[in-house]
Amino acid sequence: MDFKSFIYNKKTKTSNLLGVLYVIVVTIVTVALVYWISKL
Repeated sequence: MDFKSFIYNKKTKTSNLLGVLYVIVVTIVTVALVYWISKL
């Protein structure tokens, strides 16, 4: 929750977009790791 408010409190659109992209990348990596581990 703290991380989301940190992203949304950013004033500029650039940092907001970077924050959203960061969350998306982390989510994809986490899902990929869980999927890869479960296939082993």
